[in-house]
Amino acid sequence: MKAVTAQNMRSLDARTIAEGVHTGMELMHAAAGSAVDVLVEHMVSYFRFGSRIGILTGKGNNGGDGFVMASILESMGYGEDGGIRLFCSCDPADLTGDARTAWEEMSPALKSSVEFDCSVEKLQQCVVLVDAMLGTGITGCPRSPVREWIGMVNDSGVPVLSVDIPSGLCADDGSVVDGCCVRADMTVTFALPKAGLLLGEGPRYCGRLVVTDIGIPRQWLDEAPGVLEVTGSRDIAPLFGRESYDTYKQKRGHVLVLGGSRLYSGAPLLSACAALKTGAGLVSLVVPSEMAYTGMSIPKALMVRQVPGGFLTDFSHVADLAEKASAIVAGPGMGNVPEVDAFLADLLTKTGCPLLLDADALNRLSENRDLFGKLVARKGVTVLTPHSGEMMRLLGKDVIAGMSREEQAKSLASQTGSYVVLKGPHSIVAEPSGGISYNLSGCTALATAGSGDVLSGITGALLGRPGADILQSVRGGVLIHGLTGEYAAPLPSSGRGVTADDLLEKIVPVLRDISPFA
Repeated sequence: MKAVTAQNMRSLDARTIAEGVHTGMELMHAAAGSAVDVLVEHMVSYFRFGSRIGILTGKGNNGGDGFVMASILESMGYGEDGGIRLFCSCDPADLTGDARTAWEEMSPALKSSVEFDCSVEKLQQCVVLVDAMLGTGITGCPRSPVREWIGMVNDSGVPVLSVDIPSGLCADDGSVVDGCCVRADMTVTFALPKAGLLLGEGPRYCGRLVVTDIGIPRQWLDEAPGVLEVTGSRDIAPLFGRESYDTYKQKRGHVLVLGGSRLYSGAPLLSACAALKTGAGLVSLVVPSEMAYTGMSIPKALMVRQVPGGFLTDFSHVADLAEKASAIVAGPGMGNVPEVDAFLADLLTKTGCPLLLDADALNRLSENRDLFGKLVARKGVTVLTPHSGEMMRLLGKDVIAGMSREEQAKSLASQTGSYVVLKGPHSIVAEPSGGISYNLSGCTALATAGSGDVLSGITGALLGRPGADILQSVRGGVLIHGLTGEYAAPLPSSGRGVTADDLLEKIVPVLRDISPFA
């Protein structure tokens, strides 16, 4: 998938209409219908019969989407007893084109109930708000009264769904003027994501992001010039095609997880369990014998080997497993101590299968430049999964000053010849060749201890499949991980209280929804 500019999207809409595939109104009805579907599916805990749904509209086509949404919701029965509260920021006489048609199609009951003034108190009488005030054409600071209405929406404390893009956000670069932008809990955008949803301040304002189909031919979408490469579920579905009926565990890959210490015990178990849940045929976990297992439940399918001591120090203890493994995950809970450096040096120089380095393995790379040099010289595929703090240590605080997240990821990938996952909102995957992509999934539920360990295990399982496409596996691991957070914390929940153990339980449902063959 790709992300496009506002002009790219307008050109696709215009072509669809000009070549007779759909009329403008048909596109508007498709967009509004998909937005209603998202509202019902993802905000179900607040969206129910007998509740008030507030829809705020402007005078452009984004407002027209809001009018059609109101009509659809009314036809579903949500308009009874004033259940739809429609706020219009303009005089209906000023409406033109499809927006005017959408207004005229509304029932007399909806039209008569429209309010032309807004207040925080009125918005707080609703259980969910639909932001359909401004679309992708916004430049500069919104004008009154929309400017004031945006502030009221943000002050209301009511969950918000933005239609196509949060009102006030620049669709091309994610910029916001004077902080005047709706803070959405979810944004449903149409056909293709707009670049501004992923760049600049976009991730802060758009919340969770859903891309829906509105009937523009897929070939045209694929041919359209994009400004960013983006990973969505459709992109990684080929990872989970129909499996041969005579398959066996070795054909699903053997993942070796190396980590744990007398300091930390849970992290490597999370990675190993995530690899099992993602479908690895075999998962071996090697930990120091002094690592405490007290109170832990260890899956019986997990093959655990304990080696002497409180840290992993002697590679010879795991050389046989490393030779058999189809992918290795190293670092979770290993301990940021010099004692592990010799082990990591041998791991970098004596293995050839895909190697994912996370957590303390990354910390040791930043502390020991000799290890960093061995990483650069490594012949096999290597994947690094730093968060922002680890990235700062790897590149140097002075070096990254003023660098964008994209530039940081590309720099580390170029220096090391590795695939780099820079974790964060819409995590960035950088390739050694210089390409980058953005991840569509994820939410604040992932901001919990052990979340990154789950990502490492998921990605390790995909890397370990015989003949795995490395880039697709890395991008797939990041997307699946993000979706586990979304599944663990249905909107409008922020995910407070979700733990990494909860993410493990969502891996299989996520895979089933990506592909029926998963």
